[in-house]
Amino acid sequence: MSKTINRLGVSRRWFIAAGGTAVLGARRRLASAQSRICEVKWVGASRDVVRGDLTPRISLESLMPVNHLYAVGPPEGLRGEITIIDSQPYVSRIEDGRIVIDQSFRHRALFLVWVDVEAWRQIPVPRAVRTYRDVETFVAAAAGDAGLDTTRPFPFLLQGTVARLGFHIFNKRDDAPHSPEAHERIKVKFAVEDVAAEMIGFWSDKHEGIFIPSGRTAHLHFRTSDTTMTGHVDELELRSGSVLALPRV
Repeated sequence: MSKTINRLGVSRRWFIAAGGTAVLGARRRLASAQSRICEVKWVGASRDVVRGDLTPRISLESLMPVNHLYAVGPPEGLRGEITIIDSQPYVSRIEDGRIVIDQSFRHRALFLVWVDVEAWRQIPVPRAVRTYRDVETFVAAAAGDAGLDTTRPFPFLLQGTVARLGFHIFNKRDDAPHSPEAHERIKVKFAVEDVAAEMIGFWSDKHEGIFIPSGRTAHLHFRTSDTTMTGHVDELELRSGSVLALPRV
């Protein structure tokens, strides 16, 4: 009897070890798949721009070969905002107090974060998720449930009608040295209500000051469904019926 018990004990330990190895292997395969399918890339850093380094880091034209490009960042000269959704650029700027949008790749960015995502999976956003902070928390939890490796940065989309959305567009009009104080002054702020919008975001709890704004875990840009407005999201109040999209892995 003792021999049988010992054999079962050895077998059980082997089974647990093998199962643990299988789980670890599955996690590694998921991480590898995520890396291949939605590897987030970036150049430059937001903190360097805030401190006064306005050196262009990348030409958008160099990313034209990317099949399904999603990207956000500030353009050269800190005049505008770059938002790219499925390889369509929306580069906003302020002219005579109006928002003007150029849909070409003929721009350079001071810093940029981007990704190539071919397929997305949609997830309904609960009614309780309304604010920017709510979105950050929900996106992280939903990504984990969907099998994404949340120790790596990842992109997400939000679609729906916003009750209110506050945003800004940079509008530097001089050649004076840049500073953190000047960085805040050149933000032209707007707010819209009850509009249909699509948002592209990048989530990470490890890249604050690089491509994640200070005090955030997500960098979020938007465009309205009629493409007349686009910019960097500062405040958000979602209406019910919104949909989150995460990369399909």
